[in-house]
Amino acid sequence: MPELVAKCKSRDEHLKHLEENKAQHPAHRDGDSDEDDDDDEPARRLKAALLHRERFLLPRFVPERNAEGKIELKKLEAGEFNPNSHLYPLTMPIRAMSDLGVGVGMYFNTQMFMTALMIICGLLQLPNVYYFGTTAYDPMNKKDRTFHVGGSASCLAEERVCMNSDCTSYAGEFHFPSPNVPRYTDDYVPADYDWRDKNFKIYDDDKTSPNAGELGASLGSFGSAQAGDKMWVGKRKCQLRPGMGSWDTAMMCVICAAMFFLGRLQNKQAEDIDEEEQTAQDYSIVVEDPNPEIVDPDVWKAHFEKVSGGKVFMVTVCLNNGELLRTLKMKRHLETEIQIELSGKIAMPQLLAAAKAKATNIGMLHELEEAAAKKKAKKLKDPSLLKRVLVRLGMEKSLEDYIVKLCKTNLEFSKIVDRKYQACKVYVMFETEEAQRTCLNNMCVGKVPAALDWKDQINKEYLMDGNLLHVAEAPEPESIIYENLQYGTADKTKQQLTNWTILVIALAAAFFTIREAYVQGYPAIGAILISFWNSCLPVLISFLVRHRETPHTTDEMEDSFITKTVTARGFTSSLVLYIVGLQHSTGMLTPYFVGSVQAALFADAITSPIIRFLDLAGTFKRYVMAPLASTDERAKELVQGTDWLLADRYTDLAKSVLMSLCFSAIFPLGYFYSAFACFLSFCVDKYCVLRIFKMKPPADDKLAKITRSFVGLCLVAHCALTAHFYYSWPYDSLCKTSEALSTAGAARAGLLGIDADTVYRVCNQLSPSLLPPVGKEPWFQEGGAQYRLVAFYYVAAFIIMIYVAFFYFGFDAGFSIYSLFYYKHQTVGDISLDTKGNPIKCSSIPEIKGYVPQIEIPGVRHHVMACTAPNTTGELGSRLGKEKSMGGLEFDVYLLDWVASKESTVPGTDEEFKEPEPLTDAEKHQLYTLHNLYVNDQLQKLDKGVLDTVVLSRAKQYIRDFTTIERFASQDLVVLSDEEMKDTGNPLLAI
Repeated sequence: MPELVAKCKSRDEHLKHLEENKAQHPAHRDGDSDEDDDDDEPARRLKAALLHRERFLLPRFVPERNAEGKIELKKLEAGEFNPNSHLYPLTMPIRAMSDLGVGVGMYFNTQMFMTALMIICGLLQLPNVYYFGTTAYDPMNKKDRTFHVGGSASCLAEERVCMNSDCTSYAGEFHFPSPNVPRYTDDYVPADYDWRDKNFKIYDDDKTSPNAGELGASLGSFGSAQAGDKMWVGKRKCQLRPGMGSWDTAMMCVICAAMFFLGRLQNKQAEDIDEEEQTAQDYSIVVEDPNPEIVDPDVWKAHFEKVSGGKVFMVTVCLNNGELLRTLKMKRHLETEIQIELSGKIAMPQLLAAAKAKATNIGMLHELEEAAAKKKAKKLKDPSLLKRVLVRLGMEKSLEDYIVKLCKTNLEFSKIVDRKYQACKVYVMFETEEAQRTCLNNMCVGKVPAALDWKDQINKEYLMDGNLLHVAEAPEPESIIYENLQYGTADKTKQQLTNWTILVIALAAAFFTIREAYVQGYPAIGAILISFWNSCLPVLISFLVRHRETPHTTDEMEDSFITKTVTARGFTSSLVLYIVGLQHSTGMLTPYFVGSVQAALFADAITSPIIRFLDLAGTFKRYVMAPLASTDERAKELVQGTDWLLADRYTDLAKSVLMSLCFSAIFPLGYFYSAFACFLSFCVDKYCVLRIFKMKPPADDKLAKITRSFVGLCLVAHCALTAHFYYSWPYDSLCKTSEALSTAGAARAGLLGIDADTVYRVCNQLSPSLLPPVGKEPWFQEGGAQYRLVAFYYVAAFIIMIYVAFFYFGFDAGFSIYSLFYYKHQTVGDISLDTKGNPIKCSSIPEIKGYVPQIEIPGVRHHVMACTAPNTTGELGSRLGKEKSMGGLEFDVYLLDWVASKESTVPGTDEEFKEPEPLTDAEKHQLYTLHNLYVNDQLQKLDKGVLDTVVLSRAKQYIRDFTTIERFASQDLVVLSDEEMKDTGNPLLAI
């Protein structure tokens, strides 16, 4: 079995050393030294918690022999442990990452693909990089060049020009390039002189010069020039060449072709996985608008068997009891916390019952609050400074605190427990795929006809008591958030408007802070602020999506998160910097601005991965708070994995690609920075997924599709910004006029080192259009090279933008509008057959998951059921043939997404670190009973007929295959030696 991560190894060695010392000193074992035992207690608690983390919380797999006798790998469910299992190794190949879910596997495939693509883009830009580094582009390249602007469009070569015929006003630094050298000569040595004023900033307006503030330029008067009396930018001499657009167009074509290839590859991969593995979605439909009064699963079963002509395997009727589920969720969480606080005590069951009784007595709330306040005051006098700090921060709570919260929750619960709820969603699983497809073909209609109840859209026999049902293919059971199902489109629209408003306010704050840092001349701080906001905004968005929105599935939550986060990160990492540059456009080609782009790219590449790798909050909980925890159960709660969203990882990838594409015209080396960012994120994220992050339900390929669309938007942004860069070149706000210098002006020009014999004027070189116009402008360089480049790139960018708009968004947008009125289900692949050529039945798949209402409770390592269990009488039902299922449920427990298992819980003895023993049937029955909100003491006081019909949702199974049940119960697991593992040819087993 692979070892724990490197971070934990040194601590494990320390614990091993403590165990060896314990063996050498019998007093530590026999209890003769209580003081020494107390000293060893934190170390023992840490070791036990880390062992619990390794066994139950980290991704593990086990070899399993399938029906054909071949050895396959089975990923263990949440909370499941098998003594023959192994941790997924850190060196596992990319193709094996799909074991953790199709979405996870595609994310890592996309990371490596984008790393290679960014390298190719960088190689295609090398001709431009080379040209920018030559004296043909900038004569100053041989004089003053630094690493961070090397190979970029940074332009130092300028010439001073007259702004009126008498040359009493001019553009260009008076002290140029240093006080002792009035203008550039071959004798200029950068090391001997200051090239720029030491206070040089992106916007150098001292507010004292004539015409100060005009387009960012300060115009000094001849004869009375002071140190700050200058216009710091003159007429830039750096020239574009037409071939630059050709290399950029070739790069865009490569990106389009690569994303098309990646899309085909990932779609084929998703289809192959869907055909190879039968899931609940292949057999199921969802009724989005059921008749609210019909809560009996038998009625829905009869209706859909008539519609499909096939048999129904399972029906789940979900009620609009979201508020009740949330209250029960908080209630169970607080009861779990109280149990954790009391764990290890001799009379724990009696103490737990007494605590619950106190919390039930709502009239004692004031007394309970006073007891909690006294306990907190006592803790604030603890000799440990760390514990006092944790108490003040609210991270260290007492038993009394939890009892007070539970009492308040019971008060809220008493107000809603007597309500009678109605059906809001119905999930139907058929026995065969053919029945599901027949049902969808007969009943699918557009959203508008379903909402307006246009009954003539389908056969009248398929109406449910006169109601036109909105039927669609169901999502995977693991992705459903059951406590949110009662909220409709109007509720979710209001939530979206509110959250987008909050996000816009946060983006405004990000813009002004980042802008101020660059305006004040602190590019390093600006880059740090970009990384700061890129890290903080996803946290804010995650909070909004999780707590202020009510998505029905995790896919909806991921979609909302990825849309908001890509918008936020794209704005802060790229758009803010570009807007700052536009506000002071004369600084766009300065070393300062280009260096700022480089700093932002570099900070983006390393900051986020380092933060994820260090996992400071999780590390603090595991290695500081867990050893100091009051009980072993509290320590195990503290070592749980760090929560994360796969959508967040995709947005990080899209942000890195966007930054390099937006500024590639002036910093083409940025593609190599993005390649490095993608590769570093791949390595760090692989480590985090296998050793740090919390295990998540498997996701599909939807996020990969969304990310490819975002890359298409990045390409559109690149086309627009690059076209504007070429159009507005050289960003000096100076245009040549036809007016010649006067005789006096020519004399003054000679004294100032001005060669030009014509007058220049301040002009606006920016365009407000998405793509700048095609035509000769007065600031274009002589010879027509810039005009030809702008015209060529306009055509190329227009074609690319049309391609992206049509192929990435046109079809989907058209299909979405069409499906509002006319919708037919599109099947994927053929019906799956077994080895004998017969259709695979739903009841014959032991790995399939059912639509069982469940909720996630903090502190519990798997979901907790929230459904009726009418057979809960304490009588044990076997899974091998008796009528009753475990836990009093109306379905077999293999349909859950977790498996009951136990761990050794004899603290302070050698038994604590042994492999856990298998559960007996009686213990499994008890666990499945207790991990259901149905057994809540206050719910059990309700009338049983009411409780079983209109309070909690109901999931009922109609077809039982006892062979499948027995296969799930026995699980033909294989124990292999190291040599046998290598001989299987499986890359994971070989590792």
